Amino acid sequence: MCWLLEYDITEAVNQAWWKK
Repeated sequence: MCWLLEYDITEAVNQAWWKK
């Protein structure tokens, strides 16, 4: 289930990057 957490973090970072 570690991959799920990593995916969630990646999505959050991706959204923050696009908001820049």
